[in-house]
Amino acid sequence: MESKIRWCFSKGGADLTAPNPNIKSSFMVLSKQTLKSAELTLESKDLVWSTSMVYYAEYYALYSFLAMIGIKCENHDCSIEIARFLLDKKIDLNDVKRAKDLRIDAQYYLKTKSDAELHEELDKAKIIVNNIINLINKLTDDAINGYREKISDIIKK
Repeated sequence: MESKIRWCFSKGGADLTAPNPNIKSSFMVLSKQTLKSAELTLESKDLVWSTSMVYYAEYYALYSFLAMIGIKCENHDCSIEIARFLLDKKIDLNDVKRAKDLRIDAQYYLKTKSDAELHEELDKAKIIVNNIINLINKLTDDAINGYREKISDIIKK
């Protein structure tokens, strides 16, 4: 995992920047809006777009966390790996990676889960988004600095 993170910061589009509460807030709002849109889209039986929206709701919450601690990243795989590394066992982000894979299957191959399965995915997304937002809302300056040091230590190796 550490070598992947080093790659992300050297070639994968990840940068350590100043913490950005404005971007954090914007992505938090976007995450919540996307969850609502996913629910409406799923109700209308648009399985392709609801699959994508479930993933993006989770990703926007995850990116909100990264922005709050000062990490900018334009590569989704890198964003997920960096967050997984930093959050370790605090929040299980394996469902975000799975949701990304489901989005790719839906958007590029028109392969979707059933309506019932997507409702389950949406329920999981609500939990993930809520957990990430709760974590962000409890972040202290010391915690932010700790996350930044953890990443800096990896980058320097």
